[in-house]
Amino acid sequence: RGGGGTVVLSDGMCITIVVGRRHGRYAQPIFNSIHQSMIAVLLKAGVNGCECRGISDIAINNKKVLGSSLYLGNKPDYFYYQSSFMVASDIALISKYLRHPPKEPDYRQQRDHEDFCTTLSREGYAIGVQTIADLFCKGITDTVS
Repeated sequence: RGGGGTVVLSDGMCITIVVGRRHGRYAQPIFNSIHQSMIAVLLKAGVNGCECRGISDIAINNKKVLGSSLYLGNKPDYFYYQSSFMVASDIALISKYLRHPPKEPDYRQQRDHEDFCTTLSREGYAIGVQTIADLFCKGITDTVS
């Protein structure tokens, strides 16, 4: 219901859910606010090179490390955000279970899943899933108000 495509969930991923008031905001400002908070948290943890890409991704070194979706409610005026952040997951599982998507963000450039996606581990960062989850819980709480 929140858009986005199919997701393969596996060990080594941090799943984030944020529910908050819309305050009249639409999708892109909400994505941007949450993702900028996440990037700031990652930067403080020593993870460099993360940036917002596409409509609702975070990429590191031009490779997707987080995908997300968003549901916008009207009555009540709220949003429901969810994302999967690839910390140390097995990227090969994506190709095993999913075909190339029918729509793709411009920065994907028709790359297959294994060339398009990455993990913190693949990028040389030794940060565990629980650590990322704890950092995100503390670092994005101001976003939902």
